Formats: sequence, structure tokens, C-alpha cells
Amino acid sequence: MRIQNAFTGVLTKDTVGTKDEHKYFKVIDGTDRLDPKKKYYDSKNDYIVDTLFKRFKGKIEHLEGSLRTHISGLETNWDALKLLSNKQALAKIEEIICDEPTMTFCCISDEMPSGWTTIPIKKRTRKDSTSEDTVAAD
Repeated sequence: MRIQNAFTGVLTKDTVGTKDEHKYFKVIDGTDRLDPKKKYYDSKNDYIVDTLFKRFKGKIEHLEGSLRTHISGLETNWDALKLLSNKQALAKIEEIICDEPTMTFCCISDEMPSGWTTIPIKKRTRKDSTSEDTVAAD
């Protein structure tokens, strides 16, 4: 029987039960305890991405590039992710792969839209080089 990549479905020229198996990242699928199947991946990264795609089917496929870019963070947190609920794990994955700053939006207007919070403006201050006193900036 030829080795098939469990993630991509590509059938290779390598044969199951030979030394060719050592080229692949191999796991045992324990979902069927009576007949566990070996699964072969090109790398551990493919295994992690495939496992996440199956767990969060239809929710993270569009993030494959980010998942692969941040694979070291996912690998570091892998054991913890498996223990979390789906909602918690998804939030943790987003935290790991998100490298964009949190953005805050405001509205400059005399009329404040309902539901928005007004934050008072603080005066900037600077230290005067000749004195220890703080002087209001212009």
C-alpha cells in the first residue's frame, strides 16, 4: 500500500511498512479504537494545521497562512490548546496568530453617538531644562 498524505490527500510513491515511512511525520488516529489507522504528514506543521482544520471546520481555513507563519507559537501551546473548550481554544489561537495592534476608534464631534464613551483630554506637559517644575506644553 502506498503512503497517502493525510492533509493534502496526495498519494506518494513510498510504501507503508518500509523505511520510507521515516520520511514522514506519522500519527495513529485513535478515534477508531478497534482499527486505528496510521496517518502520514509531510511535517509536524501539516499535522497541526490539519488537526485545527478538523476541529474548527469552516472557521479557520482562511487563516492557513497565519497558522503556518506562527506555527512555533501553536506548537508551544499545543498541549494546552487540546485541553481548552473550542471557544477558548479558538480565542487562544487568534491571540497567538494575531500580530496586528489593537485599534481604537473615536469620533470627533460636538454630538456624541449613543453608546460611545467620552475620554477627557489631558494636557501634555514637559520638563523645563532649567527647572524641575513641569511646564504646560504649547
